[in-house]
Amino acid sequence: METENTRIRGKKAEEFVKKYLLRRGYEIIEENFEVHNLGEIDLIARKKGMVVIVEVRSRKKVVLQINPLETVKRPKRSRIIKTTAVFLSKNKEVVKTMRELRFDIASIIVTDKGKYRLRYLEEAFQAKDSWL
Repeated sequence: METENTRIRGKKAEEFVKKYLLRRGYEIIEENFEVHNLGEIDLIARKKGMVVIVEVRSRKKVVLQINPLETVKRPKRSRIIKTTAVFLSKNKEVVKTMRELRFDIASIIVTDKGKYRLRYLEEAFQAKDSWL
């Protein structure tokens, strides 16, 4: 069950990753794109024809034995892929300039001192061509 503290930590983690991507030259084209009863995409970014779908996961250091990267299981990946298909169907201008599509996972560990440690995994998973 998600608590208010978890939601706040999640939003702060998303903001941290957003700044990380902006510093690396990405443009953020959508945040928290949600399709009711399907799923949500935390961040959608773009750089030189590459559209990047970013799932942000965060954990407190106390539960460090659970790697946030490992929490994106097949059902979650499937929802992200299907939600991406909806996003692309509604955003033809993005599709016109898109040369590649990538699914990344950003893992944030919040230390005891409130510092953020980021592990960013590009191409964390792939979608089959059939959904495009």
